[in-house]
Amino acid sequence: MSQNGVPCFMSALAPDSRERSAEIMVHASPTRFRSRIVLGAVILLLTVATSTANRGLCACTMAQEVPPFGKRFPNLDSRATGKWWEKARALAARDQKDATSDDPKARGRIAQNRRFVTMDVPRDEVVAFALYTRDAGLLKLTAQLYPLLPDEDREVHLELEKDGAFERVATTKVVMPGWSAHFRVPDQDPRVPVRYRVRHGASA
Repeated sequence: MSQNGVPCFMSALAPDSRERSAEIMVHASPTRFRSRIVLGAVILLLTVATSTANRGLCACTMAQEVPPFGKRFPNLDSRATGKWWEKARALAARDQKDATSDDPKARGRIAQNRRFVTMDVPRDEVVAFALYTRDAGLLKLTAQLYPLLPDEDREVHLELEKDGAFERVATTKVVMPGWSAHFRVPDQDPRVPVRYRVRHGASA
């Protein structure tokens, strides 16, 4: 149903609402009405896209909670996977409590935990070490990181010193499981010593 070329959608409205809607439509031009329809469609599409992205984010979060080595090995590398920071802080709190205890079992737990490297390091020390080799002009470098928190960046940067200043030459993603980062940089002269550094975030 239309009126002067302008579609009318008033059948489901209350009588007083129909009068107000009719007044608006009579004074609205077809072009303006079509613009409002387009605007409404754009808003609807953005709403659907946002909802889909949120569902995808939830799916990714759920996927991260699945043991990385499968359900048959849920405790494999458990100190560096899952909610590792909760485990590390719980162990540190228990060690602190056991340190003041006279129970021999408490002292045994402390000794057992000290066999493991703590994963909850200061956030400017998350880059543990790096190994490299240069072959036929290709620099191959692997950096080992401590586990990262959920809100921390998953990119690592490689910088080489040139003319007294460090320049970023490569960026790569952190590989999971393992918390490692792998770089391949071509055109490197193996006869020339070059200082390098691996950076993560603003301070590591």
